[in-house]
Amino acid sequence: TLGNGVLYVGLYSLSPLIARLSDDSFAIIYYDFNQTIPQVITRYGYVNSDTLDIILSDSLNIVNDLSYGIYYTIIGLSSSNYLISYYNSSSIESNRYITTSSITVDKSDMSIYLTQDSILTETSPVYTLTSTRISNTTAVLVYTDALYDNAIRAVIVNINPVV
Repeated sequence: TLGNGVLYVGLYSLSPLIARLSDDSFAIIYYDFNQTIPQVITRYGYVNSDTLDIILSDSLNIVNDLSYGIYYTIIGLSSSNYLISYYNSSSIESNRYITTSSITVDKSDMSIYLTQDSILTETSPVYTLTSTRISNTTAVLVYTDALYDNAIRAVIVNINPVV
C-alpha cells in the first residue's frame, strides 16, 4: 500500500538522504537552495500507522553552504538521536573539514535540536563519506582521505546519551 505523500520543501531542494530511527520514525537531510544562502537542512519524520500519513518537524539548519560543496551522511542511533556528518569542500584548503554533530528528537512536540555540535572534527580533503550505527551512542564514520593517497579512513564517533 502506498501512503499519502508529503511535500516537505518547494523548489531547489536536492540530494535527500534518510535514516531510520524506529519502526515509525526517520530523519532526513537535504540541500535547500530555496533560501538566500544555500543550506544543509535536517528534519525528523513520523509515520502515522493508521493513515500512513507522514508528519515532519520544522527544519533545522546544519550548515550554510556558500561553496556549494558540502557532502553529508546521516545515521540513526536510536528513536531519539541521530548523527549528521558533513564535509566542507571549500576552495580554501584550511576550511576543508569533516564535522559530526548529534541531533536529538523530542517526539512530543515534533522538535529537533543540536545536542552536541562538532563531536568530531577532522581536517582532511575528503571525496566520499558514509557512516553506520554500532550502538545507541556509537557510530563509525568512513571516508576517503586525500592526504594519504586516497586511503580509506575509519573513525569511531561517540556521543553522550541524552537523559
